[in-house]
Amino acid sequence: MARIDRAAEPVNLPSDAVDVLASVGVPAAIEGMFHLAGAPLLSGVTVDGADYYHLGRDEVDFAGAYLVRRGDGEVWHVSVDGSETVFVNSTVPLFLVFLERWLGFLEDFRAVDDKQAIRHGKKLRKELRKLDPRAFRGDETWWGFVFEEVADGIRLPGD
Repeated sequence: MARIDRAAEPVNLPSDAVDVLASVGVPAAIEGMFHLAGAPLLSGVTVDGADYYHLGRDEVDFAGAYLVRRGDGEVWHVSVDGSETVFVNSTVPLFLVFLERWLGFLEDFRAVDDKQAIRHGKKLRKELRKLDPRAFRGDETWWGFVFEEVADGIRLPGD
């Protein structure tokens, strides 16, 4: 886990985001979902005039980035070319909970058949939706897209 030094890196984020990034941190990698790569943790980024901090990427190489917006602490995903931003989570702590639950899904259902993995993916989506309803609001959210791929059998453990 990569953590920030709260004293060395003053940032314009809600205190819960700073607390979790200092105490828990972000994972180095979650296969096919998150990689601490691309730029240093919490380095500044500007996209379409909005200021963000870098959290990581969705893949190691040619990949989009996870960014946390300065001020409100919302987590967004920006495409490789910067042309598209998609809402991910309402807060950094919720983002980390979602990543942890995704990792559990990958580990727990790697050896089961696709139908069973899809069924459990739908159950996980329902549980996560209760934690952060905005992460699934409309068709244009990161987690909505991820779990749509799970339901379609495209993004499953072991694939």
